[in-house]
Amino acid sequence: MPYCKYCNSRISKFDTDICPLCGGLRPLDDVSSETIDITKEIKMDGSEFTNYKPKRRGICFAWSATLGIFGAPLFYLGYIWQAVVWLLVNLAIIAGGGVTLGYYFSWIYLIVIAVAMYVLNLLFGLFYLFRDNLKSKDGEFVR
Repeated sequence: MPYCKYCNSRISKFDTDICPLCGGLRPLDDVSSETIDITKEIKMDGSEFTNYKPKRRGICFAWSATLGIFGAPLFYLGYIWQAVVWLLVNLAIIAGGGVTLGYYFSWIYLIVIAVAMYVLNLLFGLFYLFRDNLKSKDGEFVR
């Protein structure tokens, strides 16, 4: 397929009057329309996809069940900023609320708040496990 001389996009050889992408007039004037072999552009051996491993829901749930308070499932899915915010919110609730309640009442409240936050993160892990359209930061569906 030939390229438009204005926007350098691939267009059909039948688009001789106007480019459908940029609207340039006579985009194929002075452009060769050589046929190219598509196998020269696509690597058929799959070498560009060898390092790709899809994200898994089970691993995301395991991260949530073990280190969910630290934002581990969000780090795993690639949402770095959301994971940092999740980590800071969890630490603020556990440290701030637990220490404040522990100072005024009893230190057992620190443990109660930590367990409550763990259960909340476990519920988010179940959300990751059973959500059908969960995507990673790259836009790939989590399998």
